[in-house]
Amino acid sequence: MVFYKYTPALLPPETLRETFVGRDVELEEMNRILKNASSGKSPSHAILVGPKGIGKSHLLRIVYHSLKGNINVMGLGNHASSFVPVILPEEEYISTITKLLTLVIQNLEKEGIKNTPRTESESMAIRDVRERQKEIFLDFIKTFRKKTGKIIVLLVDNFDKILEGLTDEDQAILREALMTSGSILVIGSAPTIFDAIINHDRPFYNFFEIIRLDDLSFEDAVKMLKIYAGREGKTSVAETIEKSREKIENIHRLAGGNPRLLLSLYQIILDGDATIAEIIFLKMLDELTPFFNLRMNDLSPQQREIIDAMARADTLLTPTEIAQACDHPVNVVVSQLRKLEKRGYVRTTKGHGKRVIYDVREKLFSLWRRMRVEAGRRRLGLIIRFYEAWFSREELLEHLEKTIDEIGEKLHLDGVEIEFALDKLWYIKEAIPECREKSAFCVACEKKKYDVALSLIDREIREGGDDKVVVYKACIYNKMEKPDKALGILKTTSKKHPEYFNESFACLMQLGITYSLLEQFDKAVHQLEKAISLEPDEFRVWGSLGTTYVKMQRYDDAAQAFEKAVQLKPDEFLIWADLGTTYAEIKRYDEAVRAFEKAVKLKPDEFRVWSNLGITYAEIKRYDEAVRAFEKAVKLKPDEFRVWANLGITYAETKRYNEATATLEKAMKIKPDDHNALSILGEVYVNMKRYEDGEKTLKKAISHVPECDRCAKNMLAIYSAVYFEEMTEGNTETGTKGIEETLSLLDAAANKDLILAFLIGVMRSMIQKKNIGLLRIALKKIEATDNKELLEVLSPYYTIMRYLDTRDKEIIARARYEERVVIDDMLKMLEEESTSKAKSKRKDAGK
Repeated sequence: MVFYKYTPALLPPETLRETFVGRDVELEEMNRILKNASSGKSPSHAILVGPKGIGKSHLLRIVYHSLKGNINVMGLGNHASSFVPVILPEEEYISTITKLLTLVIQNLEKEGIKNTPRTESESMAIRDVRERQKEIFLDFIKTFRKKTGKIIVLLVDNFDKILEGLTDEDQAILREALMTSGSILVIGSAPTIFDAIINHDRPFYNFFEIIRLDDLSFEDAVKMLKIYAGREGKTSVAETIEKSREKIENIHRLAGGNPRLLLSLYQIILDGDATIAEIIFLKMLDELTPFFNLRMNDLSPQQREIIDAMARADTLLTPTEIAQACDHPVNVVVSQLRKLEKRGYVRTTKGHGKRVIYDVREKLFSLWRRMRVEAGRRRLGLIIRFYEAWFSREELLEHLEKTIDEIGEKLHLDGVEIEFALDKLWYIKEAIPECREKSAFCVACEKKKYDVALSLIDREIREGGDDKVVVYKACIYNKMEKPDKALGILKTTSKKHPEYFNESFACLMQLGITYSLLEQFDKAVHQLEKAISLEPDEFRVWGSLGTTYVKMQRYDDAAQAFEKAVQLKPDEFLIWADLGTTYAEIKRYDEAVRAFEKAVKLKPDEFRVWSNLGITYAEIKRYDEAVRAFEKAVKLKPDEFRVWANLGITYAETKRYNEATATLEKAMKIKPDDHNALSILGEVYVNMKRYEDGEKTLKKAISHVPECDRCAKNMLAIYSAVYFEEMTEGNTETGTKGIEETLSLLDAAANKDLILAFLIGVMRSMIQKKNIGLLRIALKKIEATDNKELLEVLSPYYTIMRYLDTRDKEIIARARYEERVVIDDMLKMLEEESTSKAKSKRKDAGK
């Protein structure tokens, strides 16, 4: 359904009734006036006074349709039999009593009243005829009640315009008719108290009952917005309004409870789009321009200055502050404020303590005045304040992203569509403090919408902007890691504007960054140092210099540059993070911790810095703090493999093996084939004596990196525990498998000495246990590998086996000298065992 929100005359009676909110007191006053008039008492004529958009026309239409019998609001329809309502068009121009009476009679004819006097165009009648016509009309109206038994209710919007258009003589005639006939009752409206009714020298001085229409209360504002949302089928919006009462309260304060303003802002709630509200506002304010100009002209020069200062202020003002803004004495301002308050232009509000502060009563006037004095299309601060009140920072940032994307889709278009999108972006960014002072292309660049940013720069240049802005394209290309394009732009700018370029901090800094990306580091440092000489207090250039030094591995210089940057900008998260990384690189871990801790305080939702802080804590064995840092990081980024892996490693370092396995297993779900994590998880399983899981995991790690020493070491630990412990007890089958598994590691192992030493140890253990049969099997399997290095290392064992088979001492005698030490040691172990057994037998025989 379409609502004509600012033209109640176009709304059906039922819609007027259903959208009637917050005017019960005023309608009770109407009821009283109608009841008194219908009961024969002297009629009390009334004027509804309130600013534009407050609901005066709506109220007059409610009275009209209730007396017509179309609706019955708060019992007004009960008086329908006693009255004939006449409502004059809002924009009628009336300058004589005859024209007014003519319009009344013409409207009576439309209401079905018969035998009305004939009306002629006032311009067509000669003066004597007009005078006669006036008398006829007056007589008809004065005797109307006597003839019909009914009273004419004349409902007049902008009644102040009509009275001010009549001469005092005509006003006196009208007053006499209203006072004496009892046939006509006037209910008019006006934006303020006006001269014709407050000047004691004028005919209507103190004649009308004043009914003031104040702003809607907060509860009534909520009710009204929900009614409109429901009528338009926007049930989700109605629910949002009910759930967002705190935000609605902010908007209520912003709009001052003015229904017209509230309904305009409702469009943004409905569509999330400021451009629609802007169009509505600008059209409405343009239409109100003649009205507000007239109102300003009605004021004295001093009063105009006071109203202007108040309308343009960001906050409510005290008389002293107004006096300062206007450069008038305070006593003069106070005197004028009292007059303005009496006429309804301003109102007072209690400030802190005993202070009194003043506000422009009519919010639309304040908005109109701002629009007239603020430059360009960026002039509706109310919409910006609405965005701030209605949307959270996160919602605004989301709207910002979507709007930039929308601009990207429409950049190929010209005209209204792209202008709407750009306007919307402007309003949203103005509501976000960190974006407020930035151009649209800078905001797009920061959101990494680089193509949009580049197109916006080109658009600005096409529309007559300074072509030097092209330098910002170099900045964007650098962010896109396209330094060749950046260098081309900078060189072109340097040739075209050499003086500007050499004195431009931005140009020199971007040139330095470009050279850094191109790995021409000496040139980069030179240009960045030139930029620093122009603006030594600009933290960004120090940060860029630090980044360049890092690339050059000049870490001490980098740290100094970053330290300078954070001195200049202590709240810059990224510089602190870079400083921490630099200190960690040169193992200055305490200083790295300091920098990372500062960084996470500034931006506690950045998982990478928490992760780097955890790594640094682990390096200095502050494992509990490392765990806390990694746990924070995984909460922020639960799908980040490295953080889970580092947390698991830290748990393992502190022998918290159950937590280590659980954490590393989560890491493996994210990245199942990571060798390092597999090797550590396998080691943890070994430490937990979960040998089967350990072997399976380590074999998977070895499949990715066969030469992994850590894996080999832990596999040998498994073989030692699983195979060779049983082997030494005589389990030949298990021992054989252990030998085979160990030999399978040897070919790919980077550290073959590790495995050779392990095999030698196993062989020695076999000798100690006199497990000669298993030793023979092991040596045959090793011999089958044809591994010359291994065969050479184990040569003493082959010699001892030949000796044991033959007992030929010549075999021992022919062994190389360096092998004799090992052979003699093995023979000694065998002889000790034999001697021990012989002694045991003699002892048993003696018993």
